[in-house]
Amino acid sequence: MMYANLESEITIMRDYIHPNVVRLFENLTSGRHIYLILEYCPGGDMTKYIRKHHHLTEPVAKGFFLQLLDGLSFLHSKRVIHRDLKPQNLLLTESSPSALVKIADFGFAKHLTEASMAQTACGTPLYMVMSCVLVWLYIAIGL
Repeated sequence: MMYANLESEITIMRDYIHPNVVRLFENLTSGRHIYLILEYCPGGDMTKYIRKHHHLTEPVAKGFFLQLLDGLSFLHSKRVIHRDLKPQNLLLTESSPSALVKIADFGFAKHLTEASMAQTACGTPLYMVMSCVLVWLYIAIGL
């Protein structure tokens, strides 16, 4: 069970190939270590891009957002949900407005079947809507 998330992450990146999803080329196992050979994205992540350029113009933001939507639409058509979207998990092929956006880090991703629902609370709290955080607090303190 310890490797269930990693196995799921490997399966998603290996089986679902799309221009806006980071590509897994190979995975290697050596003793206690697992190595993932991923597509190289020299532009860094979206956080790095925003810090470098200080802001996004509306046309650039729209272009990046449409690419994100295209990748998510593809994943959702395969019944895959990411569950941890944030700027650090959006990689860029270059540090320019014409970069391709690549969705990365499928550690929390889940492949939904017809009979299942995604009910596990997960993700990065700083990027969650307040209502989700309040529900967690409500449950945690037993109100």
